Amino acid sequence: SDNCDADVTITYEELRTDGNCADNYILTRTWTATDNCGNTDIQSQVITVQDTTDPILAGIPANLTVECDAVPAPDSPTASDNCDADVTITYEELRTDGNCADNYTLTRTWTATDNCGNTDVQSQIITVQDTTDPVLAGVPGDVTVECDAVPALANPTATDNCDASPIVTFEEIRIDGACDDTYTLTRTWTATDVCGNASSQTQTITVQDTTDPELVGVPADVTIECDLVPAPATPLAVDNCDTDVTIDFVEVRTDGACEDTYTLTRTWTATDNCGNTDVKVQVINVQDTTAPALFDVPANVTVECDAVPTPSTAPFADDNCDNDVEITFFQIRSDGPCEDTYTLERIWTATDNCGNATSGSQIITVQDTTDPLLAGIPADETVECDAVPAPATPTATDNCDADVTITYEELRADGNCADNYTLTRTWTATDNCGNTDVQSQTITVQDTTDPVLAGIP
Repeated sequence: SDNCDADVTITYEELRTDGNCADNYILTRTWTATDNCGNTDIQSQVITVQDTTDPILAGIPANLTVECDAVPAPDSPTASDNCDADVTITYEELRTDGNCADNYTLTRTWTATDNCGNTDVQSQIITVQDTTDPVLAGVPGDVTVECDAVPALANPTATDNCDASPIVTFEEIRIDGACDDTYTLTRTWTATDVCGNASSQTQTITVQDTTDPELVGVPADVTIECDLVPAPATPLAVDNCDTDVTIDFVEVRTDGACEDTYTLTRTWTATDNCGNTDVKVQVINVQDTTAPALFDVPANVTVECDAVPTPSTAPFADDNCDNDVEITFFQIRSDGPCEDTYTLERIWTATDNCGNATSGSQIITVQDTTDPLLAGIPADETVECDAVPAPATPTATDNCDADVTITYEELRADGNCADNYTLTRTWTATDNCGNTDVQSQTITVQDTTDPVLAGIP
């Protein structure tokens, strides 16, 4: 109000002086009243503004106990303040380890601070525990298998609600059965987490051997000569499980029609550890169809009748099977044109145990080309006509003929008188085959003796 001016002008000015925080400050408010003539009245108000009130946190969760995989994310509480519209909230989490990695305590603390440092501090305690067993995956089911098909060891994995790498341990127990390759395997896997929670799973493998071994190398049936009987083969046996299969061998001989004809039945039996067997048979039909061989049979020859060789005892026989071949001998004579001319066929036959035979022969051509020989033929002589000798009686010998025929012929050739003449005496020796020896004696007969007179007085 003014003594004169009914409409005084009032101006207002506020001066802020900041204090130590945003909400601590001094406001100096000044009002100036000015009349028409510039007269003024100035008055001020000083307002000291302060913030001593703490902000208030809201939404702090209660304490709780949880599994290690259920730890909640930190909450996002809010804060309100009497002055600060944007209270600062800080968060701190303190972990206190327990008796294992996944047993611990979390102390979560939120602090609301306004512009002037007024605070509200609140905490949540989370007790974290691990009481959940790990879970195995990939453990195979129970199975019955052949002994050569025992599955390789599985490699199960384990997951856990907290432990990223649970430890998986393995144990295998074998319980022997009725034979080496029949047994039971109990495979147990145990997954253990860091807090000792554990779970186990088991696979039972029933191992059996129902597969027969297999013989390899048993020869096929064969028909062979008696000198080619093979030694028993040495077959092998393979088995799905047994690396040292037992092989038994039996040979049965069944005699045939002769000593070197027979049947061999060779049986091999392979038996594995569990009594499974494979039996294979080879039948060998042994025969003797090979004739023995003859050696040293004499060659054919042509001989004189007095030189016929005695039958040779030299031939011998060799046989593929018979060590004592029987050799028989016989001789066939074929007469020729005369008694001492003929052919001898000498046959040696070698026969083995089974009647196989080989014959060898020698042809001896016997001839008589040798003349007989006269003996006792008198020499030529000259005699008086009254002394002519009587004919001699010579003999004859022959290489073959024991009774040579001797013929005699006398031929007279007259001379110059009745008592002068020549006698030619000829003897001819002829053997059975007409070979001859002709010898002669010439006697010259003469009369050189005078007559003798008698009765002459």
